[in-house]
Amino acid sequence: MRKFFLTLGLIILLSLNSVCQNSHENISSFNLIPIFIDTIKEKILVVHKRYATLYFKQSDIQEYIKHLNPYGLPSKEYFPIINAMLRSNKQRIDLKDWSIEYTDEEKNQNSGLKINQDFDQFAMPWILYVGFGLIQNGKFMIVNNQSGKIIDKGLKMINQNGEYSSKNVQVQLPSGFSFWRNINIIGDY
Repeated sequence: MRKFFLTLGLIILLSLNSVCQNSHENISSFNLIPIFIDTIKEKILVVHKRYATLYFKQSDIQEYIKHLNPYGLPSKEYFPIINAMLRSNKQRIDLKDWSIEYTDEEKNQNSGLKINQDFDQFAMPWILYVGFGLIQNGKFMIVNNQSGKIIDKGLKMINQNGEYSSKNVQVQLPSGFSFWRNINIIGDY
């Protein structure tokens, strides 16, 4: 009976671990399939990027961070800025993502605020965990900024080698432009 409970506990522990982590280290390349979101009826988070605009349901974000626990902390402690935004109960939250498609000069000139600790406290968990996980799970809608049309095919997630033996995952538009990037392994310096 003791072996049964130990085995059951181990199975539960392993399954929780797989739910709580993005497993993007072993990705070589795969196609993403986004969803359609009714932006009138749903409460949404809109992330404006240089080449595309991404839409996320606020309910999907809340559900995702409930189960995401990167450092063993309760989500209320690790995602305070994201949780505060969601508690604001706004129908639409708009964000400008200055993370990868802009130079530091463009970021500081156009954002209206210097990149500071508050931005970093939001950006790091959003970019590395929450936003990336929702994209990986197909819980987003994406619109091409030039044509204004919804992109429903041709999106790819690709694992690439970077500088100094680092590895990163890029999410690309059909045109090949990257709109999201996560570093998997930091290489030797």
